[in-house]
Amino acid sequence: MLRSVRAHGDVKTQKSRRTLKLPQLAVGALLAQRTRQGREREEAGPLWQENGLVFATSVGTPWTHTTSDGTSARHAATPASATGG
Repeated sequence: MLRSVRAHGDVKTQKSRRTLKLPQLAVGALLAQRTRQGREREEAGPLWQENGLVFATSVGTPWTHTTSDGTSARHAATPASATGG
């Protein structure tokens, strides 16, 4: 795959930037995820690694193909509506 890299590192032009409105279903799911992640952060205590991720493992690290804490399977199997989202 070829990628265009501009001198200042940004591949988007000013004209191509725009704001998109998220459907309420997506907003609800993201808010529910924020709540879940807050609980996971508290449960992990000092093990939590803040990486600024929306979706992370139960200790705040990025998901990888070797992640084995069941995080991805658990979230995929839990619809936002079942978690109060």
